[in-house]
Amino acid sequence: MSSIPRRRAQRVAGLVPDPVSIIAALVVVLACVALLLFGITKLKQSRVESVPKEFEGRIVDKWAGISESEQGSSTHFRLIVEVEGTGVYTVPVNNELYQQAQVGMRLKRSEKGLELIRGPNP
Repeated sequence: MSSIPRRRAQRVAGLVPDPVSIIAALVVVLACVALLLFGITKLKQSRVESVPKEFEGRIVDKWAGISESEQGSSTHFRLIVEVEGTGVYTVPVNNELYQQAQVGMRLKRSEKGLELIRGPNP
């Protein structure tokens, strides 16, 4: 009869995980969370940096949007700019530049910042 309790004790002991495997599982979970946060950060960063630091293109559209939250509402202005050989970009601008911009005008971004080019299109 003494062998029966030992078998039960061995089965119960087999159900308790080894401390090393618990630590390994926690490390894997933390690594996955870190990779997820890193990926989300890079995704947001790539959206911000998707507009080249220097370009010159033609404004093909413009739009304004309103965001609302518990702290209040805010307006954001965007110009859609087509750059030859590169593609189409959505460029965030301030209210003043948005009001001055018209479809067909050219927009230039350089170290000086954004500026509208009012002359004839090249």
